Amino acid sequence: MSGEWQLRRCECGHAFGCNAANSASCTRCGSLRSISISNFEDSRQLSVAVSNANLPREISQEIANRMMLKDNLTVDSSQNSGNFRSKSIQAMHDATDHRGILTISSLDRELTKKGICEPSSEHMIGQAEMEGILLRNDGDSWSWLQQSS
Repeated sequence: MSGEWQLRRCECGHAFGCNAANSASCTRCGSLRSISISNFEDSRQLSVAVSNANLPREISQEIANRMMLKDNLTVDSSQNSGNFRSKSIQAMHDATDHRGILTISSLDRELTKKGICEPSSEHMIGQAEMEGILLRNDGDSWSWLQQSS
């Protein structure tokens, strides 16, 4: 077992956290039918992941847009690298599915559409993971961690 806490998604769409050792029922509807999305060893990480997983897509997109706007406003004289960073982040958001999951293959497709060859999707995802922007779900999928600042 890779962690003692689990992030689960119920068939009703609600995400919730639970102790991995116990059977889990949805905190919204009480159903026992849910799937495990990821595991955590720290309950604080779990609580952030649960709140992000339940964040409505519209609000998530608004936060992403505000973060991009903030990035664009703080770009100094190296404007070209700022624009490239914004395009890269936008590509990552565009490659994210309706469940908030980003994969290397979806990012590869999006980078190809946008004509971005370097850095690679693996490098971009790895960098975002190190910066605490993405959370690894499994070997080939990541979820966004929303930042309020």
